[in-house]
Amino acid sequence: MHYAGIWGGKGQGKTFQTELIFRAMGVEPVIMSAGELESEKAGEEALELYICLCALLLCHILPN
Repeated sequence: MHYAGIWGGKGQGKTFQTELIFRAMGVEPVIMSAGELESEKAGEEALELYICLCALLLCHILPN
């Protein structure tokens, strides 16, 4: 079993080129994006922290 990591920006032809090369080699690729490996809760802690900081700033800027 072999692994290949292909990296690049959106729309640069990573999937197209990879599929083309693998087809020529007779290889059946399994293609997935990094987002598919990410947890469903990814970023939640950062979002909660951001919301708390915004609330604190608003309370400081606009006191009752």
